[in-house]
Amino acid sequence: MKGVSSANTITGNKYKNNIQGNGGNDTIDGGSDLDIATYSGNFSDYAFSIANKIVSVTDNRSSTNDGIDQLSNIEKLTFDQVTGLNTDSGKMFRLYNASFKRLPDPAGLRYWIDNFSSGKDDERVVASSFLASAEFKQRYGENVSNESYVETLYENVLGRDYDQAGYNYWLANLNNGIETRYELLLGFSESAENKSLFSEMTGLY
Repeated sequence: MKGVSSANTITGNKYKNNIQGNGGNDTIDGGSDLDIATYSGNFSDYAFSIANKIVSVTDNRSSTNDGIDQLSNIEKLTFDQVTGLNTDSGKMFRLYNASFKRLPDPAGLRYWIDNFSSGKDDERVVASSFLASAEFKQRYGENVSNESYVETLYENVLGRDYDQAGYNYWLANLNNGIETRYELLLGFSESAENKSLFSEMTGLY
């Protein structure tokens, strides 16, 4: 579904919808099922706020501009800055989501994509930096047990309860020093299951 360059009110049907409002200040309701709102710019071009379950997306570009949109019942957003599943931008996007259980902030995503793509920081350095942050500690807890950490990875990254075999595998790796906590974070972030969730979120394969 696509809007025109002026203000639109777009309501999705009961099926999966991919909606692009284009220019103007749009009101978009995805309806039921999994719905995606697509934007023409990079993630860093936009500002976001949430109030009363309504997401406001503001395009800060001075030239081509998607306006200020009000979104409800939209499960996923896609932007041009995240260019593919197996790209540096895709990997950093997934790591942000895994670490903080949220969409990346534009400046932060751009910073880490640039650092990672240039070779300044490898994925281990990025993951370690996220683990040390105050926000990560809020999401995962401070001084938590290995058991609690693994459980929270399942909840925050994959959005589900753990399966016993997987839980035992990751916990044993952590307890036996085979992997560190940041390596587990990377493992979950780049798992086939999380990549599948990423593709559902962004429409990128």
